[in-house]
Amino acid sequence: MLIGQGGVSISIKAPEAVDSIRLKVFSPSDFSYHDLESKAASEARFIFPFKAPNLYQISYAQKNIYLSVEEAGNIEIDGTGAELHISGAGKSQELQIFPNQIDQLQADFFGKLKKDLDEAMAQGEKAKAEKLMGEANALLPQFVEALRSKIRSFGASPAGYYALQFSDINKDLSFFEERLKAFEKAIPESPVTQALQKQLIQATRIAVGRSVPAISGNDPKNGSISLKDFEGKYVLVDFWASWCRACRVENPKFVAIYEQYAAKGFTILSISRDDQELAWQNAIRKDQTEAWYHLWDQKDVLASRFGVSSLPQNLLIAPDGKILAKNLDAEQLAKVLLEEMK
Repeated sequence: MLIGQGGVSISIKAPEAVDSIRLKVFSPSDFSYHDLESKAASEARFIFPFKAPNLYQISYAQKNIYLSVEEAGNIEIDGTGAELHISGAGKSQELQIFPNQIDQLQADFFGKLKKDLDEAMAQGEKAKAEKLMGEANALLPQFVEALRSKIRSFGASPAGYYALQFSDINKDLSFFEERLKAFEKAIPESPVTQALQKQLIQATRIAVGRSVPAISGNDPKNGSISLKDFEGKYVLVDFWASWCRACRVENPKFVAIYEQYAAKGFTILSISRDDQELAWQNAIRKDQTEAWYHLWDQKDVLASRFGVSSLPQNLLIAPDGKILAKNLDAEQLAKVLLEEMK
């Protein structure tokens, strides 16, 4: 294939110890990367036709390199040195360090607060923990705007789609809608635009006023359960994890609300995203949340169904099975239940 006639050439040099290199392409069907070709060598060249701007992934030795391929041409990757070098692929070079930049952004805004919060929680200082969480929440709008700015810097490109996934569609839907308009204008035929369209469709399916998707699983105390078991009740579906500081601060407040409203037709279904079952169960005991229902979403099946990419998140389901409200803190939840149960 002649690269000048609409093809893409990716040449890569990996460390000599590498014995195979794989090329994958992003697919909007399942938001993941699918194998295109694999070569048994530490140096390889992949050639394929350019159809539309898209994300590609080069994998070797447990290393993943993400490429924003925006046009036909030659891409060169040198991974033999201490630093990775990429040329000919838009903002792919910047893409590699983006996760670390987001980690640093979080540290700049919340690093000290997180450390102080961990100490307060370890020492059982609930009042101090709540105060620190309030300070973190006050900083959140500034952090979100700084994150948006970094994402926008990649433009309406495959790199921009990759960066956008570090935001949370359930908590920043308007920003995703803004970015979709830019993508549909700039690269309407791109698989990443198709993926973004699909994400927004999924997000609207769990909007306030819509019927909640199915939930089922095994509760440690009650065995097999599903949302159908709670028909006619108000149900807080709460996604959390033992390592989520904000979740752990809210749990004691949810306990108080549960005790106040359980006899009036309110319950809680907590869905954990913990990696370890023991950590999940220990947190349930420590936070004294045994009274309500719990599911362990070990493989993130339910989190994916509800588009949950950050914690905490929750939905309040009305007795008719429709979503009444989303992402309520304990104070907001108490107000809604008070109004609903007059």
